[in-house]
Amino acid sequence: MQYMKYDVIVVGGGVVGSLAALMLSIRSRGALRVALIDAAHYRKPSRLRTSALATGPWELLQDLAGKDLERYQTPIRSMEISTSQWSPPSPPDLAFASGKSLAAVVSHADLEPHLIGAARQAGVELITGEAINFWTDQSCAFLCLDQGVTLQTSLLVAADGEGSRLRIASGIQSIERDYGRTALVATLCHEEPHHGAALQIFYKPGPFALLPLQGSRSSMVWVETTKRAEELVSLPRKDLLLLVQEKSKGRFGSIIAFEEGPFSFPLKHRHAISLTSRRILLAGDALRRIHPLAGQGLNLGLRDAAALARCVIEYASLGVDLGALDVMREYARLRQADSVLNSVFLDGFFDFLDLNSPGTEFARSAALRLVDRLTPLKDYFALEAGGLGGNHPFL
Repeated sequence: MQYMKYDVIVVGGGVVGSLAALMLSIRSRGALRVALIDAAHYRKPSRLRTSALATGPWELLQDLAGKDLERYQTPIRSMEISTSQWSPPSPPDLAFASGKSLAAVVSHADLEPHLIGAARQAGVELITGEAINFWTDQSCAFLCLDQGVTLQTSLLVAADGEGSRLRIASGIQSIERDYGRTALVATLCHEEPHHGAALQIFYKPGPFALLPLQGSRSSMVWVETTKRAEELVSLPRKDLLLLVQEKSKGRFGSIIAFEEGPFSFPLKHRHAISLTSRRILLAGDALRRIHPLAGQGLNLGLRDAAALARCVIEYASLGVDLGALDVMREYARLRQADSVLNSVFLDGFFDFLDLNSPGTEFARSAALRLVDRLTPLKDYFALEAGGLGGNHPFL
């Protein structure tokens, strides 16, 4: 039987999958035949879903998808991080500021369609469908879609999200943990301008964060125990606004309204035991799910996309089978340490914040103030958060 054949098939049309397909096509100068599979290429994601993109990933996106991406972003010019003991107008425990942008806040409702369009223009073949299963033989992989269509490829990239069917079909197991926490997300309108400031306050149940949006608006992520979050969502809006005002400590004046939301989603930790299996690589949420307290989830996924593109194109130039074991090992080498260390660090940081013994609140505040005073350490954290530390994949 004859199947439509590709060099690489990327499953998942979110930001990570679209970037991976776009990079493979552009960086190979069209030499690779790439397909991007998604159940709904023309979807419009909720504007509530925003991400703060670090310097490395953001510059890569602009390089590949065009400088007109600039119109969608709101720059973070300063970051203010404190514990619940902070009392404005006193300075925060830890602050980052720069004449340049520290990060770019972008809505997925703008970013995803733009990347899909850029991928199409770069020659990526977009196929609307849902990946159901796959199997392999000695020379290739076969991907079965929900319409009964079967495709053939040398390499599969699973970027199909947290509940990845391809990860499950591959037999790759995951280490998982339920935090017993739920995040409330909303778009807020507030009285005073934010001037590009991002705010994060560590409370006992979890962090409360505001990311700047265009105008006097911010994207809120408020982490609470699951039981408390259910109670909060059911409150009248005016009562909930007062609680948000209290949590923000009035940093941007009065909270005027919810422009959108709030909605809630449970927080879990998950990391795949292996990054690869036979002829398949995991990327983005299919590989890991981490706590949002550092806002690094999408940035790690974009590093996956950049690393796999570098790896695949290097081996393609040598004429190596793209599903060969050497390709799998190289991708794992490039991403294993970064992915696992970030995942373990954030999981451990959650436990540190969750401690309730005497003096822990003081210890948290003291740790933040210590980092603020130690310039080399502070600069290191800023470099790593920007995705530019060490042998990063954005060069």
